[in-house]
Amino acid sequence: MLSGMSKPVRWTVFTVLGIVAWLGAAVAVAVTNDDPSDPAPILRTFALGGAGFIGLALAGGWWEVRRSRTVASERIYHRLAVRPVSGPALRAAARGTRGTQSGYLLFAGVTSALLLAAIGWGEAGPYRELFFALLVLVLLWLGYSLLAWRRGFGSAATLLAPLGLALTEIPQPVGGSGGLAGELRFAGHRRGRPVSVRQAGALAVTELRGGFQPRSVTSPATLASMTGEPARCWRDVAAQAGPEAVGVRRTGNGAGRWFLYDLLLAERLAELTAREPVPPAP
Repeated sequence: MLSGMSKPVRWTVFTVLGIVAWLGAAVAVAVTNDDPSDPAPILRTFALGGAGFIGLALAGGWWEVRRSRTVASERIYHRLAVRPVSGPALRAAARGTRGTQSGYLLFAGVTSALLLAAIGWGEAGPYRELFFALLVLVLLWLGYSLLAWRRGFGSAATLLAPLGLALTEIPQPVGGSGGLAGELRFAGHRRGRPVSVRQAGALAVTELRGGFQPRSVTSPATLASMTGEPARCWRDVAAQAGPEAVGVRRTGNGAGRWFLYDLLLAERLAELTAREPVPPAP
């Protein structure tokens, strides 16, 4: 059943069912506890359930990061590059972005483990030491998040340059939370057409300006035949050509990491629907 759902729906179903199972187990233990004055069984159940739920969620996040390290992405990058770039240089720049993502997952995993351990042991365990370690870790994370923010977007700028694109807007850190607010935007000219990309949360939009014959495509099978890339790459994607632009809209968790595919699709649809030949690049 889950295999037929889109990725955002699967994550929503997993989250709802996981939280229900987690809290339901704690409630069941509380109801059947023979000694209501002893909260230890409830705390242990809550901690173990939380460890299982959060562990699976982090494993899913790690898998998404790992999937981004594909030979296909590098192949598409070289296919789209408007100037030559070596494989080692490309992989070195990409490591900065993936390292930041892995850092976030590691921080989330360690802090969750410390918090759940403190809850599970209760006052009988070293909860003061655990909370102190958690506080120190959060303070260290605040410093790391600023460095990671600068390094990550520096790596992105290096990756975009051979594509004829440049960063025009980047999200900004929010207070000391380590979160970001705003959109990631980059733009440029490719093969005579202005290109713009914006990414925010679970939305990524790629646009090529110009005059095109109207056409709308949402079928993964059709998009696969247009680009030569597998249909699984085109779930939750809608492409549309019109009199002023070609736009590709992708939704879902991690939508931004597919921008090479979306740029490939936008340019392919532009080729198929162009009203006049593309002028030569200056």
